Amino acid sequence: MSGYQVANGNAAPGAASAAPTAPAAPEGLDPRRWRTRRAHLKRFEDADVAAYLELCSSLDVGRQFRFGGAAINPHAAMAAVWDGTLVHLVGVGNRTRRRLGVASVTSADMRNGTAYLSIVGDPSVLGTGLMIEVAGLAIEYVFQTWPFRKLYAEVPEYNLRTFGSVTKRFFRREGLLTEHVFLDGRYWDVHILATDRATWQREGSPIVARLRTPR
Repeated sequence: MSGYQVANGNAAPGAASAAPTAPAAPEGLDPRRWRTRRAHLKRFEDADVAAYLELCSSLDVGRQFRFGGAAINPHAAMAAVWDGTLVHLVGVGNRTRRRLGVASVTSADMRNGTAYLSIVGDPSVLGTGLMIEVAGLAIEYVFQTWPFRKLYAEVPEYNLRTFGSVTKRFFRREGLLTEHVFLDGRYWDVHILATDRATWQREGSPIVARLRTPR
């Protein structure tokens, strides 16, 4: 299983423990609520770990995503999956029942009400909009489950196209790290994007609701 990166969350080991402990997410996900006509979310389970690690260490997406192309120590695999992570949400195609990708929330700061969102998806769905729907469901889930006021995403310059109009409508740029990451023989800027609860409830939630409605 290979993939592409949409956005890379700030998942420094131990980052989530720097703030007061976040309340646990519900054990199950209601498939009727956390779905669109084409995709739905499911809990990240033991069976998803190997697929996620394969995705994050593949030759194409692995060098763009969380581990930056480095090998993942099999003896520390679970720590690599969960360090700094509040929740992983798996996107699944309604028709194919295949994993589309994973949305992760990392570096949760409960004191200040912020967290980071990252999305990684299979290249077979690139350009279909499916991972955008998964991202929308994940953001909706996060704002409905925890009292965060803002979600950040660190997006390398070469991945901005994947967000497309979503970036302009739901996110704003709050920072720019110039020539921050190296890939394919050059350094690229990293855009620090953010969406806040009020913007999402006004702009994003109604769209997710429409995507749930049968045609």
